[in-house]
Amino acid sequence: MPFAEDIEDLLQLTGIDGGVALHYRDAGFRARLSVSSSGTAIAAARPIPGGGRHVALGVEPVASAFDLGPAVSTAANPLARAGTPTALAFAPDRPFLTRYRLSAEPAPTG
Repeated sequence: MPFAEDIEDLLQLTGIDGGVALHYRDAGFRARLSVSSSGTAIAAARPIPGGGRHVALGVEPVASAFDLGPAVSTAANPLARAGTPTALAFAPDRPFLTRYRLSAEPAPTG
């Protein structure tokens, strides 16, 4: 559905187990983001100024109601009620550790 103006399209995928991959079919490779635990991954696609010739895609693991701010993420919300963590409690005596890997691999063209 094209809009008259450039807008940012946000997509939040929940229940991602291990990561996501983006296949660049014309270039013959796949970019993969692997995360150390099950959780949530989001993808944000945004048209960048320049006559619509460039679109950027960002993918990142999150524990939030993405782009709705901390007030929504830390309160009862539909994602949290469905079992997707939307906030983490941090404490000085409890380390937070996350691991991720960004890689590229050959993939078929076409």
